[in-house]
Amino acid sequence: MYKYLFLAVFSAYYLNSSATEVTPPAEPPKVQESGAAVLQPGQPPSPPQKEVKSEAAEPAKTAPPKVEEKPAQNSDAVSVIRESLQRLLRVGTEKIEVKPSIIPNIYEVSVGSEVIYMTADGRYMVIGDVRDAKTGENITERKRSEMRLATIKSIKEQDTIAFKPKETKHVVHVFTDVDCPYCAKFHQEVSKLNEAGVEIRYLAFPRSPEGSEDFNKMVSVWCSKDKQQALTDAKAGKEIEKATCDGPVKQELEIGRSVGVSGTPALILPNGELLPGYLPADRLVAYLKESTGKTGAKIE
Repeated sequence: MYKYLFLAVFSAYYLNSSATEVTPPAEPPKVQESGAAVLQPGQPPSPPQKEVKSEAAEPAKTAPPKVEEKPAQNSDAVSVIRESLQRLLRVGTEKIEVKPSIIPNIYEVSVGSEVIYMTADGRYMVIGDVRDAKTGENITERKRSEMRLATIKSIKEQDTIAFKPKETKHVVHVFTDVDCPYCAKFHQEVSKLNEAGVEIRYLAFPRSPEGSEDFNKMVSVWCSKDKQQALTDAKAGKEIEKATCDGPVKQELEIGRSVGVSGTPALILPNGELLPGYLPADRLVAYLKESTGKTGAKIE
């Protein structure tokens, strides 16, 4: 969300700046070139004059050279960057996390679910991903995964609808919608995932607005006495009993948006990586083994 806000703010600034009329600099006064004197008819040539140097003559006064301000460092840089973004985005400083990046003299800034980079003086901003040219690793995406993981860990298991294996090797959180065809297709393979030791914890992400039939159906599922059966029936197109409660549907929808979910199904892996869309069970199991082997990450 903030990513597009950054782009909109700077696009507007650039357009306004380019539309301003620029007055060309005035031409400097013409100076007559020095050379031989021009004699009038009948005028004798003047005797050569000796150059006289005045010891008391002062050199011409020039403006002092402009000294570029040194960028702020350490704690000063954190304060400067926060104040700069607060003026630009009009968000509270408590929502802005600033710390030194892997690049010298560049700071990593987290705002919401987005990661940007800024100079220590808060003047220059870089929007985009940073990669390690030696290893090929996406440093920015790694930071996003860490942020997602922290958010997912804050969700109580009782607010999810979990399908557990006998022995859990991996936990995958899935943002889902009961009227999503590919969500239904994914759900048909949950038993296969359980056999491979993959626990599925569903989170609500209704694609229709609050008050719609789809949204209310999601509320009914999360408020049912048997949530697993209600979710399975709803995904199969069966009628479920209407129910209301102070459930987490709206809250989980907001959480999904905050971590970058824009459609369903959306899978959050144990290392915090976001996989949008449907992935067959066998490919998901293979990918989990590979990614867990690299990172060792696991959500308890």
